[in-house]
Amino acid sequence: MPPAREQAQNPIGQLQQRTIIDGQQRLTTLQLMLSALRSELVALNAIHPAQRIEPLVENAAPFRSNPDDRFKVWPTNRDRRAFRTAMGGDPASADDKQSTSNQRIAQAHQFFSNEAREWLTSDGFDPIIRAEAIERVVRDYLQMVVIDLGVDENAQEIFETLNARGAQLTAADLIKNFIFQRLLEADTDVEKAYQEHWKEFETGFWETEVSVGRLRYPRSSIFLNHWLIARTGGEVVAREVFSRFKRFADHDSKLTMTELLEQVHSAASVYESFVRGASEFRP
Repeated sequence: MPPAREQAQNPIGQLQQRTIIDGQQRLTTLQLMLSALRSELVALNAIHPAQRIEPLVENAAPFRSNPDDRFKVWPTNRDRRAFRTAMGGDPASADDKQSTSNQRIAQAHQFFSNEAREWLTSDGFDPIIRAEAIERVVRDYLQMVVIDLGVDENAQEIFETLNARGAQLTAADLIKNFIFQRLLEADTDVEKAYQEHWKEFETGFWETEVSVGRLRYPRSSIFLNHWLIARTGGEVVAREVFSRFKRFADHDSKLTMTELLEQVHSAASVYESFVRGASEFRP
């Protein structure tokens, strides 16, 4: 399935931004590969091939409003520090390098660096000739199909359709995308909303899989199921958590998405305290 992205409204003269609806992992991986290759080309002193790859990895300096605007792709909140470190966006941040060195993003960048270095410096081949060849391949022969959505198209419906055809996301993943898409449409400060009300859902406690009968689900999805049952007063089976949450948010709750997110966060804090307290109790 090709990546899909939704165009965002930007003032004239600023970087054109798009929200990636589907394909975040593929595009992030591609950026890590291109960045690693460029670094290896620079190390070989293959300056011109490296310079020709640079526009695929970084935005032009005159269009940047902040340091992170250099990146062509900007991942979701939880991956940003690791991505910035792997891509060399903060050379002075030694603590960040140490704390993210074992993360998959850093490992992926290192893998691509190792593979590129090995191929470029293979015995019996001129590394500069190989540098020219691989640069041409990634710049001219690597092709992608991208679905570009207009500002008037429903990104959430597109996301749900694409997800139904690929690897299934958890109920928490789908609900997160739904909530933050609505917050974005309402011109809410989504970064603040994430930090204050959703960040904890992407920690080990909430991502731990818990058995429910014969099946296992992330604790975050189980909580959202229980929360919906408490709010609606009706049974909500696991496969319907997202669709029921969407219907509740749109038609039943009578709350803004910000208010709804605050309620979910508040209930999650109580839920976590109960679970942790029960696990620590020893009769």
